[in-house]
Amino acid sequence: MPIQIPYRLLTIFLISLCPLLMSRPAYTQDEAPAPQFLFRDGNHLVLVNGYTGETSQLPFAVSDNDYFSWSLDGRYLLARFHEVDGPAYQTYCLNLYDVDALAWLYDEPLACAVEGVALSPNNTRLVYATTDGLNGTLWLYNLADEMTQELYRTTDGVEPLYPSGVSNMQWSPAETYLTFVDYDQILGGSINTFVVMNVQDRAYITLNALDSYYADYDPIWSADENWFLIRLQDRYVTSSTLPISNDEGDIYLVNAATGDKVRVTYTPTVYENGVGWTEDGQIIFKEWLLQETILTLEQALNIPEVPPEDIITPEPVPLGYGSPRNIRLSPDAMIGSWVTHQGAGADTYMLYIGFVADFDPVFNWKLPEYYEYGSVLIGWRPSNYPYPPG
Repeated sequence: MPIQIPYRLLTIFLISLCPLLMSRPAYTQDEAPAPQFLFRDGNHLVLVNGYTGETSQLPFAVSDNDYFSWSLDGRYLLARFHEVDGPAYQTYCLNLYDVDALAWLYDEPLACAVEGVALSPNNTRLVYATTDGLNGTLWLYNLADEMTQELYRTTDGVEPLYPSGVSNMQWSPAETYLTFVDYDQILGGSINTFVVMNVQDRAYITLNALDSYYADYDPIWSADENWFLIRLQDRYVTSSTLPISNDEGDIYLVNAATGDKVRVTYTPTVYENGVGWTEDGQIIFKEWLLQETILTLEQALNIPEVPPEDIITPEPVPLGYGSPRNIRLSPDAMIGSWVTHQGAGADTYMLYIGFVADFDPVFNWKLPEYYEYGSVLIGWRPSNYPYPPG
């Protein structure tokens, strides 16, 4: 997911990276494998060397409506090729591409009428959801024996305008559980039920927000995967025409096997940050609270003046390339990608790749105006190489 850094926080980000400006270690060129960034240029996918800016093109054609994502170890590309005559508006044919071997894993698509896909962390199993236009089916595919099993099926779809289906599949880190959303399309959105399935015995529990219209779910697992934390809101939309809400939600602790849950926070007006687990299994989160200051006119007039040398002032931003946004760090935290918006009148968006300490690019490319809405920036290839910390 792209790292969003507000402009007013950019200075803090740059200050934290100031030590990196002193020198760039030689390992980036001589020892470590170069991080690689993947993007779509027209009807081809292009890999960029994060150290040198050199590019290589993958040897197959793609379209604006095709989607690609990396496996967690960076070995495979999960490729979804858009079906023009599929059973639903957005269905795809699924295959896997071995980037190092420059070869498809299968001569023919693994499946079509696919809506979503998730490869297990160890690359041994694949789950994908298909649709017949009314209902969805969730499948488990084993890459070793090439066997496919049905895991789950929806039955509430009544007509093409109001289908049911399966989306947002996620594996738990140790692959004990598979989570997904069972959705019922209605009006401009959907009613979403969260499903937690034990992959071994196929038993599952369901979880719903108080009002599950537009609800989204993102579990945070304990180390033993017996529990997960999740943020639930009472309302996710203000109305059917305004899919936003001022409800920040609260944190719940859920037993993965039984579905029993306990509400941990009771502050729906406050957003909890950094929700997670400590190494010894305790729950941790942060709350940022606004402090209101009220001064009388006399108090304001008598505030003592602070000497200039005691005021912490922001460093200048040495960019020269517009204001960066959508900053994504590569596996080597010294290298990243960023996008800038340049020019007046006609919008010009530029992709840069290079050293994030001083935003010095080794590669740049003009982005299409619709780059945020299509599968244009696939992102950094994951790597297990032990790069030094940024």
